[in-house]
Amino acid sequence: MASFHADGVTWSDERLWPQFAALAAADPDATALIDCGDRHWSRGELHALALDCVGRLEAAGVRAGSRVLVAGAKHAGTLAIALAVSACEAVFCPYSPKLAEAELGVLEDRLGHAARVVADAAGGAEIVAAGQAARSADPRNRDAVLIGFTSGSTGVPKGVMHGAAALNYATRTCAAIAGLGEGEPILGIVPLDSAPGFTFTAHFALSQGRALVLVDPWDPVAAMRRATDHQAGWAIMVPTHLYTLEEAARSCPW
Repeated sequence: MASFHADGVTWSDERLWPQFAALAAADPDATALIDCGDRHWSRGELHALALDCVGRLEAAGVRAGSRVLVAGAKHAGTLAIALAVSACEAVFCPYSPKLAEAELGVLEDRLGHAARVVADAAGGAEIVAAGQAARSADPRNRDAVLIGFTSGSTGVPKGVMHGAAALNYATRTCAAIAGLGEGEPILGIVPLDSAPGFTFTAHFALSQGRALVLVDPWDPVAAMRRATDHQAGWAIMVPTHLYTLEEAARSCPW
């Protein structure tokens, strides 16, 4: 594992799983996730779910370096699969559950993934082996832990590779800029099915021991209430979210 330091921030190229596993071992009862139904999931619970998924992924042919296509639904099952993929030293490839079959077919034809996974809110998952294409020896491919798909607004959606060091740098820098305290929760507003959405919600929270408070469907008043109730200190959002939050704030009693 390599470590880096710049502008007062220290980060490493460690994958998500060992970071989360160390936190779970240190305090298994700490809250890791507050889902959209307001169920609290402990680090220990997510750790156990992930370990169960590891065995099932391996049985489906997932190995170190394999790509795993995952429906990026906003619930505990997706987080458990993300942790399991990381534990396998494979590559997490989230896609939008809203993709049309034709668009999903393009991804399946081109990705060269070992398995496709659809998880459920209770932590269960349907794992389907898909086989995998020969892998490139390019170090950028070797070091990838996440592949995020573009929207395809100018053509066929493209997969963009991201390494662990980049995810750790981005989230630790955000925590420093925002002045977040140790363990301060974050609000999960955006979907988990993009690279920014996954990085600045799931990876941010699980790698740093922060409770992730999910919001879905979008309701600015409910989002502010959840942020207040759970003392969330940060969230990534698009301008529409920010605008509607500001408008809702004018009518909120607090």
